[in-house]
Amino acid sequence: MNVASFVSSVDRLPPNNLEAEMALLGSVLVDKEMMATVSEIVQPGDFHAPLHETIYLALFALYERGEPLDKVALAEELKNRGLLDKVGGMAYLSSLMDTVPTAASAEYYAKIVREKSSLRGLIHAGTQITQLGYESEDDVPGALDRAEQVVYDVGNRGQRNAFATVPSLLLGVFQSLERRHEQKGDRTGVTSGFRDIDDYTAGWQPGNLVILAARPAMGKTSLALNMAVAAAKDERKPVAVFSLEMTKQELVERLLSSEARLDASKLRRGAIADRDWEKIGHAMGVLHELPIYLDDAGAVTVTEIRSRLRRLKSGNGLAAVFIDYLQLVRPATLGKVVNRNEELSDICRTLKATAKDLEVPIIALAQLNRAVETRADKRPMLSDLRDCLAGEARVTNADTGERVPVREIVERGLRFNVWAVDDRFRLVRKPITDVWVVGTKPIFRVTTKSGRVLRCTDGHRFLTASGWSELKDLEPGRCVAVPRRYEPPSSRASRIPQDKALLLGWLLGDGHLGGSATLTVATAEEAQLASDLAMAEFGLRPIVKPERPETSALRVDFTTGTMCGAGKNPLTTWLRSLGLWKTTGARKFVPEVLLREDDETVAAFLRGLFHADGSLTRSATSSRVTVRLSTISELLARDVQHLLLRFGINAIVKADMRNIGGYRSTTAAIWTVAIMQRDAVCAFMDRIGFLGIKHERAAEKVIRRKENDAGQFDRIPVEVNGHVRSLRLDRDLSHASLGWRDQGKAMSRETAVMLADRLDDELLIALGTSDVLWDPIVAVEPQREETVYDLTVGDLHNFCVDDIVTHNSGAIEQEADIVTFLYRDVYYNKETSPEPDATELIIAKHRNGKVGTIRLRFQPEHTLFVPYGDESHYPNP
Repeated sequence: MNVASFVSSVDRLPPNNLEAEMALLGSVLVDKEMMATVSEIVQPGDFHAPLHETIYLALFALYERGEPLDKVALAEELKNRGLLDKVGGMAYLSSLMDTVPTAASAEYYAKIVREKSSLRGLIHAGTQITQLGYESEDDVPGALDRAEQVVYDVGNRGQRNAFATVPSLLLGVFQSLERRHEQKGDRTGVTSGFRDIDDYTAGWQPGNLVILAARPAMGKTSLALNMAVAAAKDERKPVAVFSLEMTKQELVERLLSSEARLDASKLRRGAIADRDWEKIGHAMGVLHELPIYLDDAGAVTVTEIRSRLRRLKSGNGLAAVFIDYLQLVRPATLGKVVNRNEELSDICRTLKATAKDLEVPIIALAQLNRAVETRADKRPMLSDLRDCLAGEARVTNADTGERVPVREIVERGLRFNVWAVDDRFRLVRKPITDVWVVGTKPIFRVTTKSGRVLRCTDGHRFLTASGWSELKDLEPGRCVAVPRRYEPPSSRASRIPQDKALLLGWLLGDGHLGGSATLTVATAEEAQLASDLAMAEFGLRPIVKPERPETSALRVDFTTGTMCGAGKNPLTTWLRSLGLWKTTGARKFVPEVLLREDDETVAAFLRGLFHADGSLTRSATSSRVTVRLSTISELLARDVQHLLLRFGINAIVKADMRNIGGYRSTTAAIWTVAIMQRDAVCAFMDRIGFLGIKHERAAEKVIRRKENDAGQFDRIPVEVNGHVRSLRLDRDLSHASLGWRDQGKAMSRETAVMLADRLDDELLIALGTSDVLWDPIVAVEPQREETVYDLTVGDLHNFCVDDIVTHNSGAIEQEADIVTFLYRDVYYNKETSPEPDATELIIAKHRNGKVGTIRLRFQPEHTLFVPYGDESHYPNP
């Protein structure tokens, strides 16, 4: 095609046949039975004329509801949608029926409409690919993969629908059940080559991702090749084997050794006896007939794997895929600086999606780390692929605001939305999809600069500016993401009046909640306010008297027995229902019901608490101000730190040992919740504050102006400076033209936004406008072993726990449908192992079936696995 003809082709109208579209619609109106036929061929988007698409959608809606498919019913449907006049009214519907004398050719018209739609799709795909060519200079592999996906989608368009109704699926399922019945309960998927394994799995099922994990030298590659041969023999369809560690020649030698039952080491040395040549010849004849496709590209990406599998399936079909091994696969996007854990998550998700799209099982080998060998029992467990939390770690329910210990989530089988972080560092609600007890593991206590604490295993992953990192890879000083603020509960129906919440906070601070409920106040005005609140909310008439003769403090006694009678005080009853009655000192906490309240009620509660035990001080040498709350209850301090996030206030919690006086001088940890940033102090005064004269005096100390805070820790991690430096060099910008120089200091959010604008960088704008704050780790302390728990979260696979952003369970385990482990005792006990060839295949996870252990025997000289007992369980060559 020359240039002139190409330009001419671009200027043409897109392929269409309006007459066929009209005839198709007219055929359905003439004979409603045609709708069942054409609906399997044509989708609404296949129509070129928008009014025809609108009419077809209305017809389909009538068809789904089982209503008549005539022009009267169609006109009424369009009228109800406000679209009848837009499609030409009843007159146009009548003209559609006039275009065909009979509905017999409806299927023919449908195919014409479908073919024209495919051609338009091809043109659109060409435009998309052209655009990718211009806009994807920084990600050529990704652009090639997306271009191939575009063309692949055009070819497969119409073969799959996004949704399918249960009635439309029942026939296919019934036919599948009939086939299984005819097979008398035998396997329904691709054989593993071992009847015992197939009994557990019913064969490798299309769309499944199967993980075969083990330590090195356990025989993973040998078992995978044995399974590949068995699948190729049984299915007589292509089986793809990707080897990222061994060459094709080495793989073929192993196949020959296994098939001929010859010593692999002798084959490598060429020490072949004359009688062995016949065995080799026979093995070559068998292997020559098998459609096994080998790929030994050592630096293959997951998108390249997907592309090669698409081409293989399109040209020859595909029965199964084997990948050796997972950790050597490269991520989809090369050159992007991400953590290896994040890369592995993306690889596993892509492989699972590929298995589902191509409708084939993918068996991926994985290598376990040395943690397995630290146990007395070296058998791999599912927990070796999981990251775990201590039982008391509290997960925030994003819908109700409650904080639920992960142990309780597991024990009660709870499911709710949690706060997760998306790829732009924004907090979004995502559901818990699974929870479980992992087992017993060593625990580490992680403490951040803000005083947040999380107890977890050393494999648990935290979000850093460079991606997800395991705890064991994080040094003190490294910043991890914590939520900047929480939105109020989505199901917020205030149950506690604000004045009642204020009195509760006041009592938690300066009250006595055992024996008789009393409140110590400083002035008569405060005593009057407390009495008024008690009268309004509980109908009480408190007694006010001096606290002690030598002080001006007053005590408000809320237990007026003359009004209520013994045990009938409504305030006492309420405190009992909250679990606060007789709670003193170090055992005080914020009751769960407060977490479910709206922001105004929470603010009232905090106002009472800070008025009792809080203060605002101003530096003698600067305008810096600090709000502090002091308590001997660690739990109360951490609850307050959490509640302040509802107002975007990030506070610091710390403890100091102080003399707390008394008859005998004793020391105890005094916990302080400190608000030090100027903006946070202003937000506190605007939304929470204190009561009466105390609030007025505090407000006078606050200077509201933009000024750097010495206590500022709300900064972008310094590791991002390298990213900015690379962008500046790539764009050939000077420090002056950029307006920023890397001095080894963390930049502010405002600077990140400025640089994002000048460098046109999405990462910087995400960091500068994120919903997270970067909190440096100050300590990681090993603790005892204890029972640990885990959960998984849909879509984003991360969640906020104890107000720290963490990743959920290991990517390999969470994406896989089946997880198996290979264990050989002789590897660890060469001298004492009773059966040197005995091997255990442990099915630890099976999404749709049973788990258990299958015994095999390994012949290392033949690189061959055979059944443990009856040889008939192994398919004959």
